Amino acid sequence: ACGRAQPPPLQATLLATLPPICPTPDGLAIDADGQLVVACPNYMDQAKPACLVKVNPTSLAVTPWVDVPVLAETGVSCPMGIDFGPDGDLYVCDNQAWKGTPQGQFKGRLLRLKIQGNRVARTTVVAEGMEHPNGVRVHKGFLYVTQSLMSKVKDPSGLMLSAVYRFPADASAIRVGNTLSDPNILATFLTENRFCQYGSDGLVFDSKGNLFVGNFGDGKLYKLTFD
Repeated sequence: ACGRAQPPPLQATLLATLPPICPTPDGLAIDADGQLVVACPNYMDQAKPACLVKVNPTSLAVTPWVDVPVLAETGVSCPMGIDFGPDGDLYVCDNQAWKGTPQGQFKGRLLRLKIQGNRVARTTVVAEGMEHPNGVRVHKGFLYVTQSLMSKVKDPSGLMLSAVYRFPADASAIRVGNTLSDPNILATFLTENRFCQYGSDGLVFDSKGNLFVGNFGDGKLYKLTFD
């Protein structure tokens, strides 16, 4: 810009190699000790239990942490987006439908895990029945969750709708209907790319409380501001 030479692109370097128990890494979060926590839904090999692993910030050693509680009807768990609450509990998007099997359709969950040491001491199902829960962020007492597909909603354009849901952080057993009548919907998005009908995915808050949401299919970012 303005005639100045552009700096060369940065060269990425390997941080850590994950062990065989984690063939499919997905969501990331930093715990209170500064360790990187990785959610492993293991879609590539669901014979391996879906788990959480930790990466030490100093030694970069990767260690198993806990397995994510399975859904009884499917026998698997599928942790994608994760985030820690202020009390240290971990919120997990369990995207049962990602592999496209009939057994997992509309069986997605938002879980709250109280983890003590290296075991799950308590599991709370915050919301259930979701079609495609993907990313989660905790902000000022609420949980913001992307739902990447809402196939029950038939938009006149024929395009796929996706959404951001908002739940109280201390809620439990919220039943999601996956339609526009769901009272927890905060915002909706249409994916215009007809060749990749997949919508809201990653999300994050900035220091001013604005919410940024990525639309996977369109390669777009949205900024949501609150009054």
